Amino acid sequence: QGTTLASNFSYLNIPIVFKLYTVAGINLQAGPQFGFLMNNPTVVDHNGVAVQNAVKSSDLSLALGVGWDLPFGLTLDGRYNLGLKDVSNDPSYNLKNQVFQISVGYKLIKLGGK
Repeated sequence: QGTTLASNFSYLNIPIVFKLYTVAGINLQAGPQFGFLMNNPTVVDHNGVAVQNAVKSSDLSLALGVGWDLPFGLTLDGRYNLGLKDVSNDPSYNLKNQVFQISVGYKLIKLGGK
């Protein structure tokens, strides 16, 4: 029987997302995302042992999403980030990050287009 561990880590993520615009401002998004660990809290393993530096300092994931750019500048986005890199420092674990994101934004400057 497998053991499930959960912990919260803070990353600075830098996405390079390509958008394919379809109709009415709807777009499909895909691209790599590079993450850099900002904190490294102590993790307690399944034996109750505290482990320092349990995860690597960087991450690589694939960002997939959909967005909607409304005509008056408002943007709505939803993304799923699928971890591609094992972030565990312990070879007996295979830990990959998975993140759901939603965002609301407003375009202050519009470059190109109409």
